[in-house]
Amino acid sequence: MRSPKVIHEMRESLKKLVVDTGREVEKEWIDHGIWRLQIKHGQKIIFIVHPEKSRFVNVIFPVTFDKKEIKQKFTEVFNKEETGPQAMYLFRSTINNPQSGFYIDRVGNEFTGFQISKNLFPFEKEFSIKDVDIAIQTVVSVGVAGTDYLSTLLGNVELKQKAMEGLPKTDPENMFQ
Repeated sequence: MRSPKVIHEMRESLKKLVVDTGREVEKEWIDHGIWRLQIKHGQKIIFIVHPEKSRFVNVIFPVTFDKKEIKQKFTEVFNKEETGPQAMYLFRSTINNPQSGFYIDRVGNEFTGFQISKNLFPFEKEFSIKDVDIAIQTVVSVGVAGTDYLSTLLGNVELKQKAMEGLPKTDPENMFQ
């Protein structure tokens, strides 16, 4: 287990690397032992998340649908017997990438969003600014492809990201569901 000082130094170094890549740090906070950094990549919101006892951090591109009519439309599309499985397959194919993981958020049968994530290992000797930049670019490019696909299902409606105070807890065993 790393000392609080080492963890603090890693987080400060990571923040500096984010800024050095040309991104803006919007917010930083700790909630229930989980450090969160909210950053902007262009107009996109990204989170860097580090649970205190973890040896890695997650770079996450979250998309959450908060409008009831959007959630209902996606739920209808994905639950439709004749076309739902194909629509979900195409969506999963769009966000499936060997460089990142994904999680599709559901509450019961309701489709509420998705997240793209990539792990960083900042305690490793070889860790550098290049790793941070690649992780951010990866989650954004895959996430944008996912939102573009979903917007076509709604007739090319622009989907907006919503900054969240807390991110849904992702169970690694269910990462690819």
